[in-house]
Amino acid sequence: MNKDKNRNFSQDKKYSLYDKLTGKSELEAIREKKFEPYSFESNNFQLFTLIISLISFVILSIFLLIQDDRIITHLESLRADGLETSPPSRFFVDDLLAFADREEIKCENESEILLLRSDCPLIVDIHSNYAKVKNNSFVITGLLIFSSLVSIFIFCSFIHRGTRNLPTLKFDNQSLTPDQSVFWLLIPIVNFWRSFQVFRQLYLGSKPKHSNNLLLEIFTSSIVYYILILLWVLILVIFTIFNRRTIDFFWSRQNDILYNLIDYYNILFLSDIVLIVIGILTIINISVINTFQNLRHKEVGIIVVDPKKRLKK
Repeated sequence: MNKDKNRNFSQDKKYSLYDKLTGKSELEAIREKKFEPYSFESNNFQLFTLIISLISFVILSIFLLIQDDRIITHLESLRADGLETSPPSRFFVDDLLAFADREEIKCENESEILLLRSDCPLIVDIHSNYAKVKNNSFVITGLLIFSSLVSIFIFCSFIHRGTRNLPTLKFDNQSLTPDQSVFWLLIPIVNFWRSFQVFRQLYLGSKPKHSNNLLLEIFTSSIVYYILILLWVLILVIFTIFNRRTIDFFWSRQNDILYNLIDYYNILFLSDIVLIVIGILTIINISVINTFQNLRHKEVGIIVVDPKKRLKK
């Protein structure tokens, strides 16, 4: 009787109101559940939501590609009209006057700009047309960042569950735990090699023994899935080097010259293509892995895994 009271008291203390508000109780529950016996867990819902998120990511990347192409076309037309320096994208008087001075256009002070005298209307038109074309990209980029964050979160959940399922599929050569797989994927540069290990482990541990159609036979071929893994790793490397942040850092500093600004947007155009490719390759890889795991689960049946026994081994 006293033991039961002490147990109840310890549980009440463990899951107090403070613990619930701070999330400590949830962390403890997750930690305890981590070592509970488990069987195969379906990844179908994560796959569905991730594909929806990645499709939106790809569509936004296509919109950004079109937007950057519009900016390049607009800048090329300005260069064809004889401009040599970059037009101002913000309606700051100092920027407009500096641009007029660089292009030797007669527009000498703030009052002429506000009253649209001399050649100032030309400066204002160049600015407004450029800003109109460019401003749409900020909205698309913002939505793309949000979509990528959602996709990364669901992708990590998919990888974690997929790796956790491997012991239930009779795969005994697991080198990375679910936590390690997610952790290493999120570390830049290190994830070049680790992502290869994570995907190879998922393919090898999930591959069904029997193929019942031609498409499945193609994807179960080691050559095919190694190509898919290597392509994903390669595009990840390219994305790490040529993303909008690194491009802004290395190429946006010398954009006062119109020719350099056009080169800058050409590089952004290529980075948009990289985003589209990485989205499509991710959809292919996760779809194949999830199909493999579902088929392999049907082959082996229900297998209960005890994490505590695995730790002792």
